[in-house]
Amino acid sequence: MLIRSKHALGQTFILLVLYCCFVNGDADARFDAPEVVRVLEETLQCHNNPGLAVSVVKDGQTVFSRGFGVRNIETQEPVTEDTVFELASLSKSFAATLLVKLLHERTNLTVDSKVQELLGDKFQMMDEFRTKDATFADVMGHRMAIPANNGIRFDSNLTRESLPKRLSLLPSNDQFR
Repeated sequence: MLIRSKHALGQTFILLVLYCCFVNGDADARFDAPEVVRVLEETLQCHNNPGLAVSVVKDGQTVFSRGFGVRNIETQEPVTEDTVFELASLSKSFAATLLVKLLHERTNLTVDSKVQELLGDKFQMMDEFRTKDATFADVMGHRMAIPANNGIRFDSNLTRESLPKRLSLLPSNDQFR
């Protein structure tokens, strides 16, 4: 049985653990890797979590990356720093946070700005109304009326360049907004 996101530690707990492993919460402090290892190993034992992978990046440099526990309960295959986990909806909060941060730091746009203001003609949906009027808030809030397309993530030919074209081919199953 492969590990699913429901078995993973809560994202809030992990962030707190990592925050607490910096001396006095000082942003310039050195990362305490042995403390992270100790806390995560203890947590895996007491909460019956099969495994997780942790990476810490500071100023564009990976300062810590390691797997803990097992990725498959039946085979006891270990988690490594390269293990890919299914994050399900957890990735939405990361993506939204990064989007808002990038909009703030690199543009004069907001979540209420139209996606085409940033992406231009690269952003194409199944109809002109969605293409011209979709905002970042619409996309993040699932107001585009696009049915689940989970299979798209298994497409080994999907790239950053081909994704916009694929978006234009997704059918609508309801009204926009």
